[in-house]
Amino acid sequence: MSPTPKDKKDVQKIQEILQGLKGLEPLKELFWSRLGYDSVNIPLSRKGWSETAKNALAEDPVVWASGGAEGAFHIIYARMASSGLRRTDERPVVERLLREHP
Repeated sequence: MSPTPKDKKDVQKIQEILQGLKGLEPLKELFWSRLGYDSVNIPLSRKGWSETAKNALAEDPVVWASGGAEGAFHIIYARMASSGLRRTDERPVVERLLREHP
C-alpha cells in the first residue's frame, strides 16, 4: 500500500518538528497532536530514589503522555541536571523509572 499525500505531509511535519526541536512546545505538538498520544501530565516524585538517581535530574520527572491499551504505554519527560548526556547519569534514572513504568 502506497503512502497517501496526507501520510507524506504527516511524515514531513514530524521530520520538521524533530529537526527543529527546541523546548517543550514542539514535543507537545509531536506527541499530542501528530502522534495521537493522550496528554497526561502527572508528576512523579523522586522520594525513595537513590541519591545518584535523584541528583541526576534537575526536577521531578513527569508522565507526559500515554497511549496503547488503557494508556499503558507512558512517555516520561525527565530533564537531566547536567547539560551533557552521560550514561553514568542516565542509567540510574532509567533503571528507576523502568521499575514503575516498564
